[in-house]
Amino acid sequence: MAFWAKTLRTSASVKVRKLTGCGVSVDPAPEAEGTGVGVAAMAGAVGTGGVVALKLTDEHVKAARSATLHVRGNAGVSIDESPAAAFVRADTYVFRMSPGDSVDIKAYATRFGKPVAGVQIAFGLDPSLLQPGGDLPVATPPEAIVFAAQATTNGGGVAVLTVKASDPGTPRWFNSGADFGIDGQVYGVRPAFADPVMAGGPVNQWNFVSFLVWSGYTATKPITWTEIQPILQQYANLYPVMNRFLDMGDEASVKANSRLLKLAFGLDPTDPNAMPVTRDLSPAKRAAILEWLANPLSGPVTQPQIPAATAATAANVDHRAAAARGGKAAAAARRLVLQSREGVQ
Repeated sequence: MAFWAKTLRTSASVKVRKLTGCGVSVDPAPEAEGTGVGVAAMAGAVGTGGVVALKLTDEHVKAARSATLHVRGNAGVSIDESPAAAFVRADTYVFRMSPGDSVDIKAYATRFGKPVAGVQIAFGLDPSLLQPGGDLPVATPPEAIVFAAQATTNGGGVAVLTVKASDPGTPRWFNSGADFGIDGQVYGVRPAFADPVMAGGPVNQWNFVSFLVWSGYTATKPITWTEIQPILQQYANLYPVMNRFLDMGDEASVKANSRLLKLAFGLDPTDPNAMPVTRDLSPAKRAAILEWLANPLSGPVTQPQIPAATAATAANVDHRAAAARGGKAAAAARRLVLQSREGVQ
């Protein structure tokens, strides 16, 4: 709520579910204890919920610019600004990188809604929201992304962190790397104030920067179907609905649709019509596919050998239960359950 202090004029809006009354109070800043202006505004009942407008005087707005904000609803329902009224986050929080790439992350630090200059922002690896402990490893090897532990905000409250990527290998391939699997590796980096006083208060679990670092890839010359087929076969497996008009794992089918595939793979990844829609195909493999489509040389294909034990296990998997484990919300829910069991606050 720190940003409210910049935008409050004569009213504030609060979304609620069931409200019998709502109040806003502004407490003095910690370092100005006893000298701030305590104010409150009340709103009447609004039935089963909606938006409540709370009238604020000029005195309220002035106090909110240098004091923490609190919203109170029904008994036990409240929203509190962090004690230091400080917040830091990166506005761009998803990056896709090839080995050798370097990106600059801008983290914006504010206090009472205004930029904070000259403060240290700490950055650390945090894979907790990337479903660690599953069938495939995440955030390993950790040395595939390199960055400084801290950065200092400039006059505009912006700290710039440079992240460099190297080849993570193929830690998410199947059969211990013998068969094609998920390209690259995923990482999470979380920004936070280095000063514990500034970092106090609740932590937004989604406030982290996500990275997909693709595996290194160099195509053979000349490129033949032998090299391209395993890449496209994965998408044939993922999107079997396309088999009605295009089998991505079949050479003849791909050649017959080469004109459309050249268009789809040649579009900028930001284009909504670009393939694949999941944007998980590395630029190096995309370039190899386009080069092959321009000169589609044939080549033998060897199907991966699945060990009997693996095939038997896969046949007995409850795929509905496995699907239920997916997604960021599901990962967060499991994390909360584990923390509750372990007594972690």
